[in-house]
Amino acid sequence: MANKEKIKKALGNPTLRRALTNFGNNYVLAREKVFAGLDFEELRREIKAARTEVRKKLDFYVEQFRINAEKNGARVIIVHSAAEAKKAIVDILKAKNAKTVVKSKSMASEEIHLNEELVKHGIEVVETDLGEWILQLDGQKPSHMVMPAIHLTREEVAAIFSRALDREVAPDIAQMVKLARQELRDKFLKADVGITGGNIAVAETGSIFLFTNEGNARLTTTLPRVRISLVGVEKIVPTLKDAIPIMRALPRNATAQKITSYVTVMTAGAGQEHYVILMDNGRIELKDDPVFAELFQCIRCAGCLNVCPVYQQVGGHVFGHVYTGPIGTLLTAFFHGLDAAKDPQALCGSCLRCATVCPAGINLPELLLKLRQRVVESYGQPFVQKFIFERILANPKLFNSLLDLGRKFQGLIAENGEIKSLPFGLDNLTSFRVFPALAKERLYKKYRVRPKKKGTRGKVLFYSGCLIEHMYPDIGEDVFLVLEKNGYEVVLPEDLGCCGAPAYYSGDLQAAVRMAKNNIEAFLKHEYDYIVTACPTCSETLMHYEKYLEDDEEYREKAREVSRKVIDFTDFAYKYLAVGEGKLAGSYTLHDSCHARRGLGQVKEPRELIVKTGANLVEMANSDQCCGFGGSFSIKYPEISEKVFQNKYQSIMETGAEKVAVTCPGCLMQIAGGLKKQGAPVKVEHLATILAKTFRDGSENHHFLR
Repeated sequence: MANKEKIKKALGNPTLRRALTNFGNNYVLAREKVFAGLDFEELRREIKAARTEVRKKLDFYVEQFRINAEKNGARVIIVHSAAEAKKAIVDILKAKNAKTVVKSKSMASEEIHLNEELVKHGIEVVETDLGEWILQLDGQKPSHMVMPAIHLTREEVAAIFSRALDREVAPDIAQMVKLARQELRDKFLKADVGITGGNIAVAETGSIFLFTNEGNARLTTTLPRVRISLVGVEKIVPTLKDAIPIMRALPRNATAQKITSYVTVMTAGAGQEHYVILMDNGRIELKDDPVFAELFQCIRCAGCLNVCPVYQQVGGHVFGHVYTGPIGTLLTAFFHGLDAAKDPQALCGSCLRCATVCPAGINLPELLLKLRQRVVESYGQPFVQKFIFERILANPKLFNSLLDLGRKFQGLIAENGEIKSLPFGLDNLTSFRVFPALAKERLYKKYRVRPKKKGTRGKVLFYSGCLIEHMYPDIGEDVFLVLEKNGYEVVLPEDLGCCGAPAYYSGDLQAAVRMAKNNIEAFLKHEYDYIVTACPTCSETLMHYEKYLEDDEEYREKAREVSRKVIDFTDFAYKYLAVGEGKLAGSYTLHDSCHARRGLGQVKEPRELIVKTGANLVEMANSDQCCGFGGSFSIKYPEISEKVFQNKYQSIMETGAEKVAVTCPGCLMQIAGGLKKQGAPVKVEHLATILAKTFRDGSENHHFLR
């Protein structure tokens, strides 16, 4: 788990959270505008194609770049490790008797801790990009790969300037920028060497592209008599044509700009020595990895950070190592080792949002889960978590029996169907939300005594999942009603267990596979036309059984048979079911569950169904932002979960709607419990409940939390 003290410190800084959240919200709107008129998916395909071509023929393109760059007068040095890169640079500086170095735009130099190495050799190093310079003055590291000082306010920057320059500096942005120019001017003029990174290296021409919003990189690469470009081998593209999609995508995705202020193309110039350090440092291992090879496609835009709800709460100094956020955590595993990545990876709540903005088409959420699996394989998992997954959740009979036992004793902590606080140091789980108690009866017991109706349109096997089965059986009964009213016979097996999502999302693939096999065996005992679930996460998980078991000869075909019959309730209702049109009144706002919208692609479906009932649908701002639940994430990191929920709470209240519609029982638990804790008069209802009302003559018999 990530460092709790660091998390506490970050969450205790409201300025940090406000700055990152405001930027993230504004970024989404601005990004949509700057991509208008462009085919984002086509850009993705072009970027992926160019990067994949280089990945498959890396040696060829490295050599082509070297030949063409050296034809232009540059010297190319190929290094395999951080130590080799630092030595190569130090050797150049010593050979040139360099005393002062100016730097610009180089996360690769942060990656190898170059500044510290140069200082050890008595060389003055000056960061010249404003953000990096501010951090250097205060001894900090970047918290964002593109906007390194995004975590600082103008007042904090003024205080840093005041301490470093030994004079009072007012928090006036224009004046501070002017002051920075004045302080850096002499550094540029006396610098012996300029060091930069590179956004693109073109094999066809031996050129290096730099995208910047300040002129400092141009000064860094033109004023000193020697310039050094430190570039990872993954930045190579075959041709100038292949650079164009990256030029279009990177500024738009990084800062929601159509183009950066400066696009610099460096080819060795007259009267200036140019050294190019082409660096491996884990990149070749990455490109050859059968699971993580697609990371080679990354163009380092950091767009995934900009939309990450966890990053917005804790920043890159918590969610990251040198590289930050979702992509940074994955790169860390290869550039700095699995040990450096094991804490940051735990902070991913699997909201899937990062994948929607990645211009290289990298499946970041899935790769983060694969990384989590490697962490569990190498370091194990907490004993209690392992015991729950492998001994309890993987044994449906034991799991259901334990919860039945819990029903008998929950009166010690529950009242009126609610748990308002928990003992034994677990009070932080209920600090911002009310938990529902276990239902008096699980759904299967209600189903067993329910009159069975033969269907005229087919048979549906309903997979309830843990929350509907044990906490919200009323939702299950609502599903039964809607299906039966539409001519479907409903089957609910007794021996179904957890779908496996908690284990899978915690990195315990072995336990998840056991749960999958248990459920597959239970499914195959019955005849059915569809498997319907009312939980998007369960839907996704069941659909992925085929993938989980693709290498298992015994279960491969069984898993395929099951997965291909799974359909989420929202999609099933939209495609096949009629509802009582115009029956409902009042206003709803819709929260888009992460796995419903981004996992299953549901956008219009729940909206059109709600409108069809006659209710008024009021759209909320950022409807697809995570509510903070994230399954076990909200148990492991309730403090972060609370802060993420606060943003959702604000969006809900701004709509003025009477009720919140959800399609996920986990989101229902988080949002309903949070609203209840706040004393808000807003109810939360599952879509199945809303649709069932149209068949009940308007009568309502559902509890606030059920």
